[in-house]
Amino acid sequence: GSTTRTLSPDMLAGLSISDLLDYLAVRLNGPRAAGKVSRIHLAFRDSGEDYLLTLENGVLRHRRGGASDADVSLTLTRQGFLAMGMLGQSAEALVEQGAVTAAGDLAVVDELTSLLDDFEFWFDIVTP
Repeated sequence: GSTTRTLSPDMLAGLSISDLLDYLAVRLNGPRAAGKVSRIHLAFRDSGEDYLLTLENGVLRHRRGGASDADVSLTLTRQGFLAMGMLGQSAEALVEQGAVTAAGDLAVVDELTSLLDDFEFWFDIVTP
């Protein structure tokens, strides 16, 4: 059967951070990610959750906790994560706006987002 790769705002609101990270993993272009290795720590200041994203062998995985061996650590909100992971805003821009604080190599984040396939968009950024 066919699966939809689009998310409506209602669906998005109902997803946990873990679900959203699974969605990022689905979007990863495995062949383009082959040979790349990175670890990104995400600390969500609104929910208190911590995740380590690991890109290895063309697969993106996540687990709770684990900041110690990360290439970059981001402190952000769910909204900041959505802006970066779903809307494709650059990590640098979000840091400049104060939406995200970072320690480590931001280029790692932009490399990861560049390896995500863009699916058909699921909501209008600006509505009349």
